[in-house]
Amino acid sequence: MGRRLPSALAAVALLGALSGCGHEDDRDRQVVAEPDPSYSIVPVPPREMTGTLDAVLRQSSRDAARGRMQVWIFNGTDKDVDPTAITYDDPRLSRAIEAQRLRTMPSGLERGFPLPLPDPECGGHTKQAPVVTVETAAGTEALAVADDLGIVQRHHDAVCFEQAVEAVVGLEWDEAVPSTDDVGTLTLLATPTGRPGRLEILRVGATPVLKHPTTTTWRVGREVRGEDEPQRIELPVVPARCDSHAFFEAGGATAFRLGLRLDGQEGEYVLRMSSTGAEAAIAYAIDACGLS
Repeated sequence: MGRRLPSALAAVALLGALSGCGHEDDRDRQVVAEPDPSYSIVPVPPREMTGTLDAVLRQSSRDAARGRMQVWIFNGTDKDVDPTAITYDDPRLSRAIEAQRLRTMPSGLERGFPLPLPDPECGGHTKQAPVVTVETAAGTEALAVADDLGIVQRHHDAVCFEQAVEAVVGLEWDEAVPSTDDVGTLTLLATPTGRPGRLEILRVGATPVLKHPTTTTWRVGREVRGEDEPQRIELPVVPARCDSHAFFEAGGATAFRLGLRLDGQEGEYVLRMSSTGAEAAIAYAIDACGLS
């Protein structure tokens, strides 16, 4: 039987679930009333002037949720730099990236510029080192760029793994979330493409709002081959928490992290519910918690 989303609580929860953002967005911080912390100002020693521009890649959780990273450039010269274009070029990516939010880089300071992540180059690539190109009225300068956290490689491996999975088996969530005695059912739909390959669905991770009735992770252990018939995999579900804050902090509430093994290679696959499915899942959780 269908459920209606009750009150503003569900509306806010659904908005958070569909935003794809983590717990760090401004709305989440505003909802939870906490005492203001006190801070002591600790002077930061000035960075050594190198006489060059130095680039490094970084990615916050908010950047990751928005499908981007940032290139931070330290201006170690004695003059301000006004970029007219900044480009990141990496053979692991399908195209070069034009940086956003260009602005002056003052002497002795560091500025960050967003880089939207394109699809990776999954069919093989050269070993050429990535480079950041900074264009100004005075000319063009190519910079080596550090990626100590392996941001680009993680993006490459994750997306290429997802594409390889989708070539063998299509995965999606059923939009209905039926329930009996406050225990709901999530249904994972696995539709083989007809291409050869063997996919093992090892586990499904919980979200901030939805979990297995007795553990935080569903141990699935189901095998699907590319030539098999479609499969429906039913997972019992209960609310992870029943305080209203859980729903106000519902970013990622219906984005599930699947542990998969494709032809012997393990990886993770983030599978989000559709807007209709997310609405049904959140409505179930609110009703099961008695908050409707």
